[in-house]
Amino acid sequence: MPTILIWGAQDRWVPAEVGHRTASLMPEAPLVLLDRASHAPYYERPEAFNDVLTDYLSDPKGYGAGVREV
Repeated sequence: MPTILIWGAQDRWVPAEVGHRTASLMPEAPLVLLDRASHAPYYERPEAFNDVLTDYLSDPKGYGAGVREV
């Protein structure tokens, strides 16, 4: 099942390091770190969150894996 991890880069409750470890267990799932966002990136940076999610959903296989910073 296609999966994307979208993480707030400044999350103090569940730090980005947890996102990196989670991504290492899911090598085909991209990890996107949203700068200037903490625990609720969908709320703190809704336009960036929606852009990332829309891009991913339009072509999950073509989006690629790895870490991206937005």
